[in-house]
Amino acid sequence: TPRVRAMGARALSLLAGLVTGRKCPDLLSGMRVINVDRLRQINLTTSGFELETELTLEFVRRGFQVDWVPVIYRRRQGRSKLSPVREGIRILWAIYRVRTRPV
Repeated sequence: TPRVRAMGARALSLLAGLVTGRKCPDLLSGMRVINVDRLRQINLTTSGFELETELTLEFVRRGFQVDWVPVIYRRRQGRSKLSPVREGIRILWAIYRVRTRPV
């Protein structure tokens, strides 16, 4: 991961931890194992890259079990189609929305 993206991901994870009061070591990893019954209790409002953020923070906020398993990243082949600035703003907005919505 390029240094700037890694720093941005770390900053978003730290912000999510501040918002939830729980450490969120890898907020942006796409791997999720989810209890379907718990998932049905959540009304997700996003469909883009920020979906992982909304899903994780909703689980944490509701007191559902969330565990992080370290993931080893390898150098990506080709160019990313994601815009770090645009996606970062969308993730920040998702953090804000989850933080301010009623349980």
